[in-house]
Amino acid sequence: MEATAFALGRDRVLKVYRSTAAMPHLITLRDFYQVINCAAVPFALPRLLQIDVEDGALVTIEMRLAGRPLWTALQKAAHVENEYDVWRPTL
Repeated sequence: MEATAFALGRDRVLKVYRSTAAMPHLITLRDFYQVINCAAVPFALPRLLQIDVEDGALVTIEMRLAGRPLWTALQKAAHVENEYDVWRPTL
């Protein structure tokens, strides 16, 4: 599911999902993350605090994860220039 994320201060984000997302999928995703977070994994996972519909669009408020986008870490190692290059197959 694709979404556009907006910072809501230092510790939260608002995600607005595209029309392909469905409420049951977001609820399943929230529940899945809750189960895994209880297992004390050694890395941060999203935590969906709220799921709503605003003006016909699905939105979530989530805890903001610290870190950086994967594509920025790959810039030097794989000569990646932007987030779209991460997924471009090389021939």
